[in-house]
Amino acid sequence: MIGALALAGVALSLALQNRQNGIHRVELLRNMQLELTKMGMSDPALTRPWDEADDVPTGHIVEHRYINMWFMYYLAGYRIGEFSEGTIRHIARRDFTSERIVQYWSEDRAHHAAEAHDKVKRKFIIIIEAEYRARMMGPRDQEISNNN
Repeated sequence: MIGALALAGVALSLALQNRQNGIHRVELLRNMQLELTKMGMSDPALTRPWDEADDVPTGHIVEHRYINMWFMYYLAGYRIGEFSEGTIRHIARRDFTSERIVQYWSEDRAHHAAEAHDKVKRKFIIIIEAEYRARMMGPRDQEISNNN
């Protein structure tokens, strides 16, 4: 009996350690991405190989990357439970009052959806997309839609 409890304790400890290692790997990867993004924002010429058009203004590239970092921050907060679904909806509603953020999402939404490989990110994208679509409908269209 005691041996079985000890074995269960060891198994639980190993499972928790494995989970913690996974979290650490994700954190390491995100920190690497953050550093690369910072480098690209401080010297946009570094990002030119990834830009589809050479005529994209440098300011647009930096702004685009900065907005993306905010969306990744919101996702990370949602993922760890710091931001609730309601908070994400509120943030998205607020952010989509900016034409630049609307433009960012219209350009990158397909990419975000394609990269949503886990349940949490898929749910996050669904929330953001719903608020984006509500913004694109406009207040009058929403009233008509809600009355049907």
